[in-house]
Amino acid sequence: VKTAYYQYMQASQAVKIYQNALVLLYENNRINESLLKNDKVNRTVVLRSKNELVKYEALKEAAIQSTLNAQAYFNFLLNRELTEPIQQDSTLLQVALLPADTAGYTNREELLKLKIAEAIQRDLTLQSQNYKTPKISAFLDLGSQGFEGKFNNHTRYYFFGVSLQWDIFSAGINKLKTEKAKLSEQAANSQTQYAGRQIQLGASTALNSYRSAIATFNSAKTALTTAQAYYKDVLRQYKQGTVLYIELLDAQNEQIQAELRMYVALFDTYLKAAEAESANAAYDITTL
Repeated sequence: VKTAYYQYMQASQAVKIYQNALVLLYENNRINESLLKNDKVNRTVVLRSKNELVKYEALKEAAIQSTLNAQAYFNFLLNRELTEPIQQDSTLLQVALLPADTAGYTNREELLKLKIAEAIQRDLTLQSQNYKTPKISAFLDLGSQGFEGKFNNHTRYYFFGVSLQWDIFSAGINKLKTEKAKLSEQAANSQTQYAGRQIQLGASTALNSYRSAIATFNSAKTALTTAQAYYKDVLRQYKQGTVLYIELLDAQNEQIQAELRMYVALFDTYLKAAEAESANAAYDITTL
C-alpha cells in the first residue's frame, strides 16, 4: 500500500512539473514572438518554441494517465472506488528517513514460525528417546473388611506395590524412530538457518538500496540547483541577444529534466525505505 501511494505521488508530481514547464514554455514562446516582430529572430525559432509546447503538452497528458492508473491501483488495494480522490501528503516532498530498526529481520513472521516448528521437532526428538528410560510406578490401596459397619484394627488393610516397565524387545524399532526424529529436527534446523540467511540478505540488500537512493537524490537535488541557475543566466543572455535559441532550449530542457530526475529520486527513496521497512519487519502490523 505504501509503495502504491508513493508511486501515485511520484506520478502526480510529474504532472505538476510538466504544468510548470508549460508556463515557462508559453512565456518563452511569447518572448520569441516579440523578438520576431522586432526582427531579432527568424520564424524558425518561433516554430521550434511552438513544437516544444506541443511536445510537453503530450508529456503532461501521458503523466496524467499514469497518475490515474496509480490512483486506481492504490484505491484497488484499499477496496475503494477506483476514481476516489487521494489526499496528497505535502510533507513527503523532502527526503525519507532511514528506518529506525535495521536489524528487525529476526522478527519476520515466517522466520518465527520456522523457529516454532524447529522447537516442536526438537520436543518430538526428546519424546522419541523416552524408550531408553524405565518407567517406574507405585500404588497403594487402603480399605476395610469389616461386616455390618464394624471398623477396627482387625478390619483395616492396605496393599502396596511397585512396578518397573522397560521395553527391551522393541529397542530396534524405537532406535529407528529416534534417528528419524533427529533427521527431521536437523532438516527443520537447516531450513530455519537457510531462511534466516535469505531474509538477512534481503534486509541488507534493501537497506543498501535505500542508502544508494539517498545518494542519488542528493546528487539530483544539486544538479537541479545548478540547472536552474544555468537556465536563468542563459535566459537573460538570450533576451540580450548574446546567445542562440538552441542554447536556451537546451538549458530549458535540462532544467525540466533535472526537476523530474530529482522528484523521481525523491520518491524512489520512499519506495526503497518501504522495501527496507518490510524486509526488516520494522512496521508493527498488529496496529492495523
